[in-house]
Amino acid sequence: INEFYPTFGQTFYYGEMAYNEKRAITILTINAIDGDATGNLVTYSMVTTQDYYDLQARSGNLLRRITEKRPVAGQKTIMTAKATDSGSPSTQSSTTYVRVDAYDPSSQTACIRFAASENKFLNTLSTLLTELTASIQSSYPNNRVGYYKSRVINAANNWIVACFYAVEDRSTDVTSGFDLKKPFISSDRLLNLWRLSQTSEQPSDRLNSLSLTALLVQSHAASKVEGDTSSVLPWWQQPWGIAVLVCSCILGAGLLAVSIYGIYACATKSGSAVGAAGYSKFATSAATNSSYANTHPPASSSNNQSSTPNKTNRVQNPTWNNRNWLTTPQPDLASARITPVDSGQIRV
Repeated sequence: INEFYPTFGQTFYYGEMAYNEKRAITILTINAIDGDATGNLVTYSMVTTQDYYDLQARSGNLLRRITEKRPVAGQKTIMTAKATDSGSPSTQSSTTYVRVDAYDPSSQTACIRFAASENKFLNTLSTLLTELTASIQSSYPNNRVGYYKSRVINAANNWIVACFYAVEDRSTDVTSGFDLKKPFISSDRLLNLWRLSQTSEQPSDRLNSLSLTALLVQSHAASKVEGDTSSVLPWWQQPWGIAVLVCSCILGAGLLAVSIYGIYACATKSGSAVGAAGYSKFATSAATNSSYANTHPPASSSNNQSSTPNKTNRVQNPTWNNRNWLTTPQPDLASARITPVDSGQIRV
């Protein structure tokens, strides 16, 4: 008997992602438990249609979808996810809400260089986020620090640089905050909080109690974390690039119009000249044919027959005026005498 519905551990799941993220990273994980017999499999699916995220059916991990489409910085995506059990004779399911907000790493992250190997850093990351959150609680009592990405910069010395973002408060971490915009802390503000001074990259006293030793605090651009250049919009998406494209399109359309008009004008002028020349040649030929017809009448038959045009002569003289030939008087067949001959031909 399939008695229970799958039950989610949370009524609402939330996470953040860099708007220009290209990796298939795990943003968050949803989880549901089925109260029926052990071994009843729970699978996950997305009810909401969207372009940026994929939900793994077995693990419940929400991943960045590998696609050229991406959200804009500051955009929130609210989705509905479903958990379905494999009970018999029929399945049962339940739903939950998922929210993902996109931030701009170039203006909403700060990076810290640690004296630690990559493995040590990853093993300490969860504790490190809690400590970084505590480090700015005096300024933002309800803040939350999140992890963006990291890069090993000196394996021999065990140096790694990692970048973090932070949210001012957690008002958007509950369903009642659906309509609110997530308040990310700016890079400049984070650098001021975590640096010893504005002109120094040395870590402030706030970072002395971290589980890992902080060496430097850098801006996102200075850290050169992998994918740093991806945070810069392509030139065709920047204002000056859009202006160049628009001007180029207008100029191209103008040149195309001028070219089409020039071709049309030349064709029209050429056609007029050819037509005039053809008409002049036709008129001259007509006059010549008329003159020839008037001075060279068709020859008469030598046997007192009615005058008929000499067809052989007409073929040999292509300038013969057909009109004159058609209007030449025809023989009077009614008064002609017909005499049979031995050859079976008829003589007129």
